[in-house]
Amino acid sequence: MDDTTILCSKENETRGMLVRLDALINWSRMSFKPKESRSLSERCKIIFEQPLIVYKISTFTVESIEAKIYRFTRKWLGVSPRVTDVAMYCRKAKLRLPLKSIVEEYKFGKARLMVMLEDSDEPAVRSIQPQLKGGRKWKVDKAVNQGE
Repeated sequence: MDDTTILCSKENETRGMLVRLDALINWSRMSFKPKESRSLSERCKIIFEQPLIVYKISTFTVESIEAKIYRFTRKWLGVSPRVTDVAMYCRKAKLRLPLKSIVEEYKFGKARLMVMLEDSDEPAVRSIQPQLKGGRKWKVDKAVNQGE
C-alpha cells in the first residue's frame, strides 16, 4: 500500500473511517509510520497551512543540508558530480528542476519573520526585539536593514 487518500465531509465520518482503517491495518499485521505520513487539515473550507518558521538553525546547517540534497539529486539524475549548481537549477536549461536554493528560501524566511515581528500590531511583540540566529556568514538584522 503506497498511498491512501481519505475524503470525508464531516469530522465524525473521518474519525470512523480512520478507526476502521486502523483496525484493518492491525488485522493485516502492518502499521502506520507517522514520520513518513503527510497530512492536510481542512476545516470549514479553510486550509490551515502552518509555514515552517525556523528559529535555532544556523546558515551552516542549512548549507550542509543543501549540499547533501545536491549530492543525492545528482546521483539520482545520473549527472557527474562536477556539474555546478547553476547548471542544475537554471530556469532556461532543458531539465528544469522544480527546486530553488534552500539557503535562499531559509534567508527569505528568516528575513520575513524578522519583519513580521518588528511590524506587528501588538506592542508586546514589537518590544521583544527577537534575536534570530543567522550564523557567522549572514546576519538577519543586517540583511533586513540593508533591504530597507
